[in-house]
Amino acid sequence: MDAAWLEQARAHGVIGADGTFLIATGYEKPWLEVRRSEHTRLAANLTSEANPHPGEAEFVTLAQDGSVLCGVTTEEYDVWVIVDSEHIHEPDPSRAPIDPASVDTTGMHPLKIFKLFGPHRMHPPFEDGWVLLGFHATARYLGQIHQLPASFDDAQARRWSGDAQPVHGTPIPLCADQAVALASDYGLPVHAAEIAYYLEYQTAACKADQNSKRLAPL
Repeated sequence: MDAAWLEQARAHGVIGADGTFLIATGYEKPWLEVRRSEHTRLAANLTSEANPHPGEAEFVTLAQDGSVLCGVTTEEYDVWVIVDSEHIHEPDPSRAPIDPASVDTTGMHPLKIFKLFGPHRMHPPFEDGWVLLGFHATARYLGQIHQLPASFDDAQARRWSGDAQPVHGTPIPLCADQAVALASDYGLPVHAAEIAYYLEYQTAACKADQNSKRLAPL
């Protein structure tokens, strides 16, 4: 496997003249610059979190200038060497904003809804304002976030939350009926049976820092 990777990496310019290249260190973690030596054995030592068994090599390498990627993955009954110099330069569709009204979520599994409308869907420019947050009812982690229009103010927050006095930065819990009614008015997908919803006024900085590891308030 190392020989197969090395052949493709050299043929496509992943490895520089000085033997250096970049290697992925994990999801959402930085690339690490390394230099190949005669003792380098990537396939023998690198496995993914999903395939932690020896012989199931999974790693991704990249040219220093980011022009071409060469990865190894274990799929089904075989191990594959993948080379790409085109798709890595295209916009990531998973990062593109999605209009909730354009997606039919009828019968959609909650995890699929989480994937489509998770926190990473927030896009700049960020402005202070109200958002609808959805936390998995059991695990309590943030799985959905929808930015409400600028017209949604404190008075609207009181209306939808049963006249609770809004405090900026403090999540306001919604019952299932409230969440469904609000979502219906604004064309947002909700799954009230398995997701607990909150209204929250967030600053632009808070929206920019939003991440999926956030837990629901006690």
